[in-house]
Amino acid sequence: MKQKKYIILLLAAFVVLSSCKKELNLQPTDSFNEANAFLSMEDIQKGVYGAYARYGGAYVNNMYVSALLSDEAKLGANNAG
Repeated sequence: MKQKKYIILLLAAFVVLSSCKKELNLQPTDSFNEANAFLSMEDIQKGVYGAYARYGGAYVNNMYVSALLSDEAKLGANNAG
C-alpha cells in the first residue's frame, strides 16, 4: 500500500514539474507597438476597407432579412416618419 502511494506521488510530481514552457513568452493582446500601428493615411484607409469588407455580401443580406421579418424596420402606429 505504501508503494502505491509513493508511485502515485512520484507520478504526480513528474506531471507537475514537466509543464509546458512554450506558452511563457506570450505577448499581451491589448497593446501594440509602432510596427503594428497605423503610420500613414494609406494604412488607415486599408484598415477601413478591411473592416467594411467583413460586412459585405451574405452577412448584410441576413441582417436585412432579419430586420424585415421582425418589427425593427416597420414604422410604429404613432410614428409619422
